[in-house]
Amino acid sequence: MANFISLKRNEDILNIIKKQQKIHSNHIVVYFCETNLKKVRLAISISKKKFKLATQRNRIRRLIKAWFIAANVLVESYDIVVLVKPSFIDGSFVLNCDNIKKILQTIISKHKQNKINK
Repeated sequence: MANFISLKRNEDILNIIKKQQKIHSNHIVVYFCETNLKKVRLAISISKKKFKLATQRNRIRRLIKAWFIAANVLVESYDIVVLVKPSFIDGSFVLNCDNIKKILQTIISKHKQNKINK
């Protein structure tokens, strides 16, 4: 999963959110959609209203990227948008890493199910 690039265009992020394919946990909401690219494009959205300090927001971004790398689940050809909830600060790294792993496995299983149905 270390093979991801940043998704930066606001238009792309809004299109992913509009498709309403999402999975949520206590601390994050993950929107996703399939693409034709060979890489995963990742966007992390953290509200300035809920996390005032830039250092907090940057740390959260680094942690989420580390989770995606540590999860070591092969997801290809997806755009993923991660929205962080205020309860994020309460979670431990290991617990949140397990949540990301479960979310990625759910995305993979939905992908396989869609291929079977087509």
